[in-house]
Parts: sequence; C-alpha cells; structure tokens
Amino acid sequence: MRQWIFSKTCIVLRLLYFNEINNLNINSDLVILSACNTRVGKVTNGEGINSIARSFAHAGRHNILISLWPISDKSTTSLIKEYYKELVGGNSKKASLSEAKNSFLSNIPAAFHHPYFWGGFVYYGDDTVLRVSSGYKINTRWVITLFDPGN
Repeated sequence: MRQWIFSKTCIVLRLLYFNEINNLNINSDLVILSACNTRVGKVTNGEGINSIARSFAHAGRHNILISLWPISDKSTTSLIKEYYKELVGGNSKKASLSEAKNSFLSNIPAAFHHPYFWGGFVYYGDDTVLRVSSGYKINTRWVITLFDPGN
C-alpha cells in the first residue's frame, strides 16, 4: 500500500510504502499519527490489518497514538495540542490522552462534545511517562499521510 507524504507546507516529498516504514530505524519513544484513519487498513488473511500504525509497530515503535476514523481538523489540532501539553506536564502517555480529552471537552463549544470529534483517538503502548529534559519542547512538525485511493 502506498502513502503520500506531505511536509507541513504540503509539498509532496515522495511516496512511502508500508515495507519502507517497516524497515525504518526510528529513535522515538512515541509516534503520533494524527491523520484520519491511521488504524484503518486492508485486512489480509493470516496477517490482520495492514495499516500505517501496524507498520510503525513493526518498525519497533510500540507506543502509538492513532485515529480510528476521520476527525475534523479543528478538533484534531486542539486535542493533539492538549495531548502534547499533558505529556510535557509529566503525565504518562496513556493518562495524557485521557486528560487531553477531558480538557478538550471542558474548553470547546457543546457542538463539539459528540465523541465523533474526540473519541477516535486511541493510544497503544506502555503507560510510562515520556522522558523529556527540562526546557524540552516537543517538535510539532507534522508529517501528514494520506491514503492513496489508487492502490
């Protein structure tokens, strides 16, 4: 399966294939896949779901925040910013997501309270605190992946 890779400026860098992600040497304690449907993929007999999230797990990144369905850009941005804030604040990766969702619900109009806007993000991995040094700032340069419908 192919993935289109965009930088923050939305310039196509190149196609990235699942097998390339599988073989990446990623030095990261946490992968955040905030694009839509990052857990969704093709179901293969004997293999399960082949998704971008699975490829990162195969590459050795077992702490992954993923999305289960398309979520609005506005609520995604707000929720992920809260997640980063909670991580840097010293909460565990799992607790950070829970706190981010609670904060999100406390600070947005009632029209966004439906789980569609926040419930699709789930975390898989250990429940440890992300190790950040004093004054550390999380790099929020995003790599956005969009599924290529022509696969």
